[in-house]
Amino acid sequence: LTAPMMGKMAPSPLPMDSTMDATTQNLVSAMKPLSLKRRKGSPDTSPSPVKRARAGRVMVFGSGECAQLGLGEDVNERKFPTPVDLNDRIVSISCGGIHNIAVTDNGEVWTWGCNDEKALGRAGDEWVPAKVDMPVEVTKVTGGDSHSMALGVDGQVYTWGAYRDANGLMGFDPHSGEPSASPIAMMLPKGKKVIDIASGVNHSLALLENGEIYEWGHIRIGQRVASHRRMDLLQPRLVNVRKFGKTVRIYAGSYQSFAVTQGGKVFAFGMNQYGQGGVPGKDQLHKPEEIVAFRDVSVVKIAGGLHHSLALLSDGRIMSFGRNNYGELGMGDLDERRIPTVVPDLPSMIDIACGNTHSLAVSNTGETYSCGFGEMLQLGSGADQDRKKFEIVGGSQIQNQQIVAAAAGAQHSVIIVTPR
Repeated sequence: LTAPMMGKMAPSPLPMDSTMDATTQNLVSAMKPLSLKRRKGSPDTSPSPVKRARAGRVMVFGSGECAQLGLGEDVNERKFPTPVDLNDRIVSISCGGIHNIAVTDNGEVWTWGCNDEKALGRAGDEWVPAKVDMPVEVTKVTGGDSHSMALGVDGQVYTWGAYRDANGLMGFDPHSGEPSASPIAMMLPKGKKVIDIASGVNHSLALLENGEIYEWGHIRIGQRVASHRRMDLLQPRLVNVRKFGKTVRIYAGSYQSFAVTQGGKVFAFGMNQYGQGGVPGKDQLHKPEEIVAFRDVSVVKIAGGLHHSLALLSDGRIMSFGRNNYGELGMGDLDERRIPTVVPDLPSMIDIACGNTHSLAVSNTGETYSCGFGEMLQLGSGADQDRKKFEIVGGSQIQNQQIVAAAAGAQHSVIIVTPR
């Protein structure tokens, strides 16, 4: 499948400098194909930031032109939430641009959507969910434009698919450079478990149990690397965050990354040309910088889109920042925010998600709210119109259902629901 051109697209991101951040440390690492003999294991008992929703069913809405709805080849769109033919034990889900990765309560991974660059990690029908053959049980999954990642109970990171950089496709296969059609283990420092993962469009992050953050992939827009050095981008590099304290959670938007420390500090690194990194006055955050606006609040989750970001606070409020061309900040206008600002007139929220240019939020009463770009029906409003403010997602099939989690792709949205 090839992704169609979207109707009303945001302008391309600004080009970035081709040089790598001088503070980033390169490590000698490698990737190895896996033996797909499944090993069962007990979940990691070390402190982990990975939180799961209550097990439930998956519903989808928006565009399905690239199989991302999982409803079969004959279904190209859904105006309102529609159940996917998948079991009712889903505890976590992540969207890539036009594919999805779900985790069951027993650690299985299921995928569906566009598989052009092997982002599904399996062969077979793209149009309906199918299981990925993982070597271990999985606690969390993340997705980018053409790649997927999974965190195993063994503290190991598994990835498949490919990245893209300014030179084109950059596959994970360590020998051929081609996209990896099945899980590959990322080699991070020996003897240290990974406790969290995050994916941007073409880059990935891993958080180790000792608080170290590693990043790899195409980290900067427009970055060009000599062809003989492109595979070096797949080597995990240490992010220098020691001055902020021990990191306990990580998040990623398309090209912006975030981390939260044990003491509650929040810092960002990556692209910031529209304020999506939450640090005013700088278009690029070449090294991690604290988001001062979060000093007096407690951040429990951050979600990032193409040029905007959301933060969920411990008291249920949402703060939004970045570009706002389609109302994706939920502020009732189209004004950019370079400093995180509280979204007004919302109930208490328990989850947030960002697509490229739309946003989702789940209330503590089990309803989904959406705003931003709506031309592909990804807002669940029943109309192909944008929304400047968060409004409730409708539809008859979510009556008597409680929404417990949300995820968002470029042109579609996904929720996990349980009976009320």
